[in-house]
Amino acid sequence: MVVDITGLKAAICGGFGGIGQAICKVLLEQGVLCLAVLDLKEDKDSLEAWRKSYPTQKIFFNYIDVAEKSVVEESMRAAKEKMGGLDIFMNSSGILNEINPELCIQVNLLGTIYTSLTAVNLMGKHKGGNGGIVINVTSVLGLEPSHPIAVYTASKHGGIGFTRSISHEFHYNKTGLAFIAVCPGLTNTKLVQNPQNAATFDYVEGEMAKILTAKTQEADICGENIVKAMRTGKTGSIWICDLGTLREIEMPVHWTLQF
Repeated sequence: MVVDITGLKAAICGGFGGIGQAICKVLLEQGVLCLAVLDLKEDKDSLEAWRKSYPTQKIFFNYIDVAEKSVVEESMRAAKEKMGGLDIFMNSSGILNEINPELCIQVNLLGTIYTSLTAVNLMGKHKGGNGGIVINVTSVLGLEPSHPIAVYTASKHGGIGFTRSISHEFHYNKTGLAFIAVCPGLTNTKLVQNPQNAATFDYVEGEMAKILTAKTQEADICGENIVKAMRTGKTGSIWICDLGTLREIEMPVHWTLQF
């Protein structure tokens, strides 16, 4: 089944980043009625261009800092009120900062947790909402280790574990919210174009430099595939979006409870 997003109301966190902007463009092209772009700083040029191209759709900016729980709750609640509802929430916020582990974890992991928990409270049927879809944009490094950037990798593994847990059918049956994780590979954004503080230890800087010579995908095709995963995926599904391709993966089961 393919979800028709025409006329729906969507919010995206990190919407002015490289992948975030690509997602915004696809959502608008495919007919969302309202789009709330949540980020640390407003990009007035992008907003003006989108409003000119899509004059019948409501597009606006709200400030958010995903590392601050109270700010997340206020921003997302305000966005829902402005739009008169919220059907789709997408989190594409993320940083690469190995020398400040606290900030890296706060943005990449706690940001995913704070926005997801707030989405449940704002959108969940058990709270009077209509349910909907939540997409957490993580990384292929949430699935595989990467020795030059151990902190970033840990934050993304955490995001995958959290999303898989909150997407369980027990939650879905209560909330009506489908949670899906999409894991982009190396994507041509500022994160890889101008990497700063991008090695866990000084002695792995050369290894990190090697990683950054690998093939990348363009943000536009990545954004298209993320929206495709949102429209076709079921709750709990995990998708890899790499080098212009999209595929769903099955996670192995290593352990189960014994009663």
